[in-house]
Amino acid sequence: MDSRDKAVVLAFQPKPVEVQVISHPMQRYAVWFGGSMLASTPEFFQVCHTKKDYEEYGPSICRHNPVFGVMS
Repeated sequence: MDSRDKAVVLAFQPKPVEVQVISHPMQRYAVWFGGSMLASTPEFFQVCHTKKDYEEYGPSICRHNPVFGVMS
């Protein structure tokens, strides 16, 4: 590659970006905190799968999320 081609290629090379990652000390407990908040709502037991439901539908019932109304 001659110097002119090299200059053109280098002109389109992405520039480095400085990135700072900041995490909260309680981040590792975020899922537990969210689960605790969900469990404390009155609607929680309306969206739970019961043992009877599990025995009737089997493990596939765990793929349905009634909170978000989607199959995952």
